Formats: sequence, structure tokens, C-alpha cells
Amino acid sequence: MSGKIIKLFASETGSIAVRLDKNYNDSAKQACPGFNGWAGNVSADPILKSTLLAAHASKTKVTLSISGCTAGGAWVKVAAVYSD
Repeated sequence: MSGKIIKLFASETGSIAVRLDKNYNDSAKQACPGFNGWAGNVSADPILKSTLLAAHASKTKVTLSISGCTAGGAWVKVAAVYSD
């Protein structure tokens, strides 16, 4: 899935999640029963967090590599980020 980050969530426990300006594909929605429109990672490496934050700040298009679900099935899990 790809697009520009329109919303970013970060918590004190290290979780980070984003919403893109494009709709997520159906396979992403079907993978997570409680999907709420966010893609994120509850234990992301600092470089993943930095890349998402930089892309959001610069309004750069990203492509997210997804690997299952996280956050109790509410988010599709971001495994990698490609930034244009």
C-alpha cells in the first residue's frame, strides 16, 4: 500500500501508526478482523519511526510493506517503509 501520510500516531510505549491518503486494499482489511484504518507497529525500530516521521513532515509518498496485524488486530503491521 502506498500514499502520503495524512495522520501519524506515536505513544510513549514506542508504538507508531499512520493513515494514508489512499484507501487500503481489501487484502489488508481482510487480514485484520478489527482493522480501523491505521497501519503501524507496536515495537518498531527507531529507523522505521524516523522514516515515517520524516515522510509525514515532508509530505513524501511512502510505500508500506505489511506483515500481518498488530495492536490487537486493529492495525495492519508495518514491516518496512519505502520513501520516495
